Amino acid sequence: MRGIVTLSRKGYLLDTLTLLYAVGGLGLMAISIPLALGKVPPNILYGFRVRATLEHADLWYPTNRYAGQRLFVVGLVSALFAPLWRLLPGMTPDAYALFCGGFIVACLLLTVAQSMRYLHALEHGRDRFGPATDSNAERNVNP
Repeated sequence: MRGIVTLSRKGYLLDTLTLLYAVGGLGLMAISIPLALGKVPPNILYGFRVRATLEHADLWYPTNRYAGQRLFVVGLVSALFAPLWRLLPGMTPDAYALFCGGFIVACLLLTVAQSMRYLHALEHGRDRFGPATDSNAERNVNP
């Protein structure tokens, strides 16, 4: 009875880590929704903030929608799989923390790389890596 009523130190730590990663995933989903919907205007606090997006609203909105959609997926996968990953055989709290943390960092780095690539394509007149458009002509004024 004592084992059922009281959680072991490892079990408590694993429960806490699972909750942390699941709630963190939900939080990431929550902050990504306004970006994905194009509701966040250019600012210096929130969004995919690089010089090009801050200087050109025509780059800000599509790039932030693109990044927001990817952040939503990272948050969703984290929130859904955090409770499942802890069930892997031999999962200790240390291994779980490294696994989940490493997964999230890798996904966030991939999201940044994809978003930078998308921004680069937009800057060079290709929407979603497709054919060239006239968006550069509108943004760059010839002297």
